[in-house]
Amino acid sequence: PVKEDLLAGKEVFTADTGCENPRCISQTEQELAKLFKVVDKEANICRCVYCEKRKHF
Repeated sequence: PVKEDLLAGKEVFTADTGCENPRCISQTEQELAKLFKVVDKEANICRCVYCEKRKHF
């Protein structure tokens, strides 16, 4: 569903995989949604909404 959300033009979306930053609050607080903000739609680059770590989907 990540690719579909990117193609649909969503600014923020929930991902199946979480943030890769071990110090991100989403790693310790399991009930938090895995939210990412689109940075570059063409390159499929997003950022975690909690810690701003970049992730390529």
